Amino acid sequence: KLNKKFMRYLNQFTLSEIQQRLLRATLLEDIEKEILQNKQIVNQINLRLTEIEEDKRVAAKSNDKGILSDAEAEKMIVGLRAKEAVFKVDLAEKTIDRNEMELIVNFTAYYLKNVGKLWERLDLPRRRALQTAIFPEKVSFVNGQFRTTRISESFKLIKAFAASKNTLAAPRGFDPLLPP
Repeated sequence: KLNKKFMRYLNQFTLSEIQQRLLRATLLEDIEKEILQNKQIVNQINLRLTEIEEDKRVAAKSNDKGILSDAEAEKMIVGLRAKEAVFKVDLAEKTIDRNEMELIVNFTAYYLKNVGKLWERLDLPRRRALQTAIFPEKVSFVNGQFRTTRISESFKLIKAFAASKNTLAAPRGFDPLLPP
């Protein structure tokens, strides 16, 4: 019974679609900047790979015309392939970075939108970990109300969004615990 009450308590943090988009933009602004920078770097790498491909083609053509000897053309093409391999590794790393950042963005948005559902699905040790992530200090159940002295930064932001839009009441129980 207490578990269901706690889940309802968590669901008080649910935001409207507009609030969710605003929250996502606020929380993820830095990551979005990194994603944009990553895309720019990927574009530069792809441009450089295109240039290397053209340089390899020119070296082969120069060899065909006798401008470069077989040894000179081979040495040039081997060097270009080495550079190409390095750029391809960089490209793969940047692709992985972008995918990880996008995964973080999507998970964070889902997590903040569905914390109550997440709570329901977790076993006890994971529920404790989630509770600690949301409420870094203890959560008390006093007079039929959940109380805590501190919530995580992301949930402070959710509470601020909820309060500023007046479409949700601020969740009860965030008043500081008074000494007995």
